Amino acid sequence: MISELSKRISMFLCRKKIIYADDLEIYKNRLEISISALIRLSVTVLIGLVFQMFFLSVIFFFLFAVIKLSTSGFNIKSHLNYNLVFSSMACLVLGFTHMTVSVNNYTISIHILLLMLSILIIWRYTPVAEDNDPMDSNKEKSKRSISICLVVLVSIASCLMLKSYKQTSVLMVFTLLAVAVFIAILKIIKGGNYNEKD
Repeated sequence: MISELSKRISMFLCRKKIIYADDLEIYKNRLEISISALIRLSVTVLIGLVFQMFFLSVIFFFLFAVIKLSTSGFNIKSHLNYNLVFSSMACLVLGFTHMTVSVNNYTISIHILLLMLSILIIWRYTPVAEDNDPMDSNKEKSKRSISICLVVLVSIASCLMLKSYKQTSVLMVFTLLAVAVFIAILKIIKGGNYNEKD
């Protein structure tokens, strides 16, 4: 559906001479990614509205996207499947955040434990190379360093925010955990081993 819509829009733009015929496939692919992202953002915001967490749903969307991109690239074979998985993760993360903050049993120890688990999984399994864009060892090391630094920075920020902005801090830790689970599943599906320590 998204692919067909992107194709029609690209062809329309080509007929109107807004884009060149040679660039048709490039624009079609970019439109697919943009439309898919717009659908994910809309669904995430709707889920956020259900939980009365609009602002946090937007934070989740962008935080998940940035961390996932730094750890595993796009890896999209089916927009429908990816959007369903993403929507499920948004629902779980926002739901767990809402439940955790309302129960008030959440301690700094649990927070640090979840962060350590997320960092460990991401450290062992990143980066996940795309099938159509294999990485050389330099690019792999660079991407791995960037992803680990980003995750550590988010972890530190979430710890600093825990007292003053508990809901946002909890959302950050659950988002990291969701990305960690996502990349572990991707790595297992691809049949790859975890990255050995250099």
